[in-house]
Amino acid sequence: MLFTYFHQLCVCQDIQETPRPSYLVTIPAVIPAGLEARFCASLLQPKETLVMTISLIDDEQNSTLLRESSDQEFHRCFQFQAPQLQVEKILKLKVEVCGETFVSTEERKVKIKPYSPITFVQTDKPIYNPGQIVHFRVITLDTSFRPVNQLP
Repeated sequence: MLFTYFHQLCVCQDIQETPRPSYLVTIPAVIPAGLEARFCASLLQPKETLVMTISLIDDEQNSTLLRESSDQEFHRCFQFQAPQLQVEKILKLKVEVCGETFVSTEERKVKIKPYSPITFVQTDKPIYNPGQIVHFRVITLDTSFRPVNQLP
């Protein structure tokens, strides 16, 4: 069984406080390089038009994953293409929610990790006698255990 760890960036409120906007963003803590990844964002109780900006920040560049302006609650998930890297790298995920009376910024680190396909070779039996024909199959799988086409 595979487990995926998620970061949660949240501005929540105490029940006794005056109602104010809240948000929640979830994203995997480790993202496979070059593959499509997914994050989910929720905005609760906006009392004004708020702009939610979610970015991946690298030393060389910033990549905006979402810029959503809304005065309504929303709960949605979004796909994005993870950067193609040859070596593991730590990036920052930055969530900014801004309005006229509400401003919040949160950051978390996410790891972009390159994965190599895995190749399995299977024979039809464990031991062969001299002269017997060997039957085998070979399959290469990606990190989601989907077959990878090795031919161009």
